[in-house]
Order: sequence, then structure tokens, then C-alpha cells
Amino acid sequence: MLVLVLSNATIYAQHTTCDSVYRFVDEMPKFGSHEADFTRMVSKRIKVGMPCEAKELQTLEFIVNKNGKMTDIHIPGANSECLTNLIRLFESFPSWSPGKLHGEVVCVKMILLVRIHVND
Repeated sequence: MLVLVLSNATIYAQHTTCDSVYRFVDEMPKFGSHEADFTRMVSKRIKVGMPCEAKELQTLEFIVNKNGKMTDIHIPGANSECLTNLIRLFESFPSWSPGKLHGEVVCVKMILLVRIHVND
């Protein structure tokens, strides 16, 4: 059984295909209607057979672009097979509500602390 634990988001700037990527915005990107919706989506979609080791992942870094899609997904420390599978998983997620700064939709860098526990 896999359990994914996510902490509160910490935001950092990073250059990407967006004109600008923001660290702090007036309205942060949202996934679904509740904070736990992202965690529930991950829990439903991660498969026990994924080639990830317990506690292997420390952070999930990504940008929520102006269309609400997760882009530039990076998971430091994940083996390449695990990373490939997780990126594919996250790219298949429904769109987020994008972040806004001064009423304009903008790209926002998100970093979520992640730990995967594998139990037999």
C-alpha cells in the first residue's frame, strides 16, 4: 500500500516557458475545491507497482501555468524510472485554478514536500 503525505506548499520563482514565474501571488493556484483534493487524487492514481522506493521523494516541484496545467515537474532524488512514471501521472491530472496577481492570471512555482511510504 502506498501512502503519500504532502505538507503545506512553499513557493519559489523559476524561469520557464512562462513569461514570468512568481513566488508570491495574491491568489495561489488551487486544485479542486479543498486543499486535500490534490492528495486524494494522488492517492487514487499512484499504483503499488510504481518503481519508487519508500521515503524516496522529498519534494515535488512544478509550475502551474496560466492554463492551470502542471509543467516543469521535477522530483529531486527520484530514480529515472520512478520520475518518468510520476511525471506522466501528474501531467494527466485535471487543471488547477491558476494563480492571480493584481487580477491577472500568472504562472506560479509550487514546491510540495512529499513522502511515499510503501507497506506490504
